[in-house]
Amino acid sequence: DEDAEWERMVEARSKIETILNELNDEVRAEEDGKAGEEHLLKLKEQLTMAQQRLENTVKDEERVKVELQGLEKAKELSADGDKEKDDDDDDLFGDDDDEEDEATKATKEKQKASLQSHLDTITTLLQTQSEQVARLDAAYHEAEAAAAATSRGERSNLIAALSKKLCRDKLWHYRDYNEYVSSILEYRHVMDIKGYLNLIKEGNQAIRKKASTLGGASSSKSSKDKNKRSKRFDWDLYRTCVSEGLRDICYRFVLSPFRVGIKLEETHNKNGFSYERILPGDENKPDAGEPRQWMTPKIEDANPQEFASELVGSGELVLLSTARDDADWQDNPEMNDPLKGCRYVAAMELAHEPRIRRVLRAIYRSEAVITTRPTSKGLGIIDGFHEYYGLHLLRNKPVKEHFPMDAAELEKRRARLNAEEVKELDAELKLKETNSCIQYLNMLKAERSGDISIHVHLPFVGDVSDNDKPWYK
Repeated sequence: DEDAEWERMVEARSKIETILNELNDEVRAEEDGKAGEEHLLKLKEQLTMAQQRLENTVKDEERVKVELQGLEKAKELSADGDKEKDDDDDDLFGDDDDEEDEATKATKEKQKASLQSHLDTITTLLQTQSEQVARLDAAYHEAEAAAAATSRGERSNLIAALSKKLCRDKLWHYRDYNEYVSSILEYRHVMDIKGYLNLIKEGNQAIRKKASTLGGASSSKSSKDKNKRSKRFDWDLYRTCVSEGLRDICYRFVLSPFRVGIKLEETHNKNGFSYERILPGDENKPDAGEPRQWMTPKIEDANPQEFASELVGSGELVLLSTARDDADWQDNPEMNDPLKGCRYVAAMELAHEPRIRRVLRAIYRSEAVITTRPTSKGLGIIDGFHEYYGLHLLRNKPVKEHFPMDAAELEKRRARLNAEEVKELDAELKLKETNSCIQYLNMLKAERSGDISIHVHLPFVGDVSDNDKPWYK
């Protein structure tokens, strides 16, 4: 349903804007050093207002539910009363009132549908406001505990160290992502942005938790939640690496993810990238249009081993595992490769960046192929008269043949044709699409029956099959 898909996308966009605002507010507070009484008062005021809005939304939800229940009861009573009334009126006056009754019922059904839609909107708003209250409550308690546990000088040092580990400028650009979200029309691309921002958010939370532990700050809320784990267990190593400051180190030799995404997208879609590109909102910055911003940083006068050794010696690079006393340097994997954790952080954040995922998904879709092989069961039963004959020996068939042609490519082909030729092209493409759909459904049917196996993969660089053995075995 297109309407439901659009509503899902609007809801996801709203959540992304909330996460972006959260990340931006947190960084601003840390960069400005507002961890004192003024910041606490502001957080308390925001928390009070958010709680008030949440209470008002709860009251609205209860009111709408009561109205819906009233309509349901009125409908039941009206149905019973109409049945008795119709029996009497039909004998005297006939069926003249039926049209009026139908109009009344239609009005009530329309009113009910409107209330139900309003209730769905309130439920979504309630969820968003609940998340906002929880976030502000946690931020208030953390700021309160940090203010009580640290002096002004210690707090300034803590904020500086925290800002260095967070690497805000390397991970997202507020204006750029806001514009990018508004330009997206597919739900999965919106969810890519949400997944990336949630990854960054979890990493930032791990950094703050580590900093508050080192600073001696604690709160009743954090003590209650200290035994809770994230639902994303596959992010445990990422959180550990980021909390130890490896994010700051990795972006000394890796280009920031959002810049990689912009370069990749414009190179792929626009056939070229300008190194003088300026991000929205950065027009007045001193380094605006500087090509170096779009180039991978380089470590001068040191190879990776020397660079890592210097960081380990200074205590800036923390090894995640402790070397055994009786082990040689070469016998410990991490001692032999101390930058492994840094590369892991960079790989996770690059792999989740929405533009990178979008471009790689498009490349895979255009280049991927399908290969089918008969199973041992299929080899024995599929012959020239079998319904799956021909489907069991497909080799490197392009996946894009099972999808409609890209709009841009179709527009180019139509531009060179007259009206009659365009009509023939549309009929040909429609027939091709129908046949490819039927073929793919038959392939799935054959796989489910255990006669063939289906493999979707990128084309192999060379022919790796054994000349003495058929390729499908």
